[in-house]
Amino acid sequence: MAKVALKIKTKSLWGNEFRIVDGGLLESEVVDHVTLLSDELTQARKEVDRQSSLVRLAEQTVMEADRLAGEITSKATARAEKESAEMTVAAESEAVAILEQARSEAADLRKEFVEKARTEASVLTSKARAEAGELVTKASAEADDLNATARSESKELLSTSRVEAEELVATAKTEASESSTATLETAGAEAKARLERADREASELLDSARTHATNLQTEARLEAEYAVRRITQTLAEGLRHTVTESLNTYLPLVDNISVERDATSTNGTNGTASAARKARSSS
Repeated sequence: MAKVALKIKTKSLWGNEFRIVDGGLLESEVVDHVTLLSDELTQARKEVDRQSSLVRLAEQTVMEADRLAGEITSKATARAEKESAEMTVAAESEAVAILEQARSEAADLRKEFVEKARTEASVLTSKARAEAGELVTKASAEADDLNATARSESKELLSTSRVEAEELVATAKTEASESSTATLETAGAEAKARLERADREASELLDSARTHATNLQTEARLEAEYAVRRITQTLAEGLRHTVTESLNTYLPLVDNISVERDATSTNGTNGTASAARKARSSS
């Protein structure tokens, strides 16, 4: 007797094929599928719990890292501020020492130059006075020589004029004895006129000599005064030049100290910010 092949009926649910029996779906297959789903659900729940734990751990780690970063930043900031303050105090102390040294050196230099200038001024003034005295003495000598020459020339002129007048009078007397009285009077008048002219020329010669001598003395005195003024001006200009050079030498030093102090303060601030950045980066 031939066997009849039975066609097994199935039903597709949720992507799975279930066999159909007289009572409906095959119980064993349904149980297996539900068990599999239950296992997958349990595994999914475990994975979700694990992920939640990891998230909580990550959040706690981030919070702890933020706390540590804050502590490190605070410590770095405090340390940088302390070091900056110490550097500023040291820089100010060094600046004060340098300024005191600069002031001391400037005072010593100024004192040395003043003493040197006074010595040179004394020497130059003495020299100028000596030269002025020599000029005045020379002018006085020349004036005396000129006066003596003028007196000598005037005496010679007067002597010559008197001799000529006496000769003229003698001649007139001789002629008068031979001539008339009018001729004698004319000779006397001429002799008197010559004597008066000789006196006048001698007086003019003496006046000219005195005027020339006075001019020589005045010129010598003016030259001496000019020499003293010139020396005084030279010393004043030298002192001004030295003081200016001293200021030009030490003022840039003071400016550099101020710049270094500002730079130290700026570096301290930058160091604080840098330390904070390093702390954040390390965390």
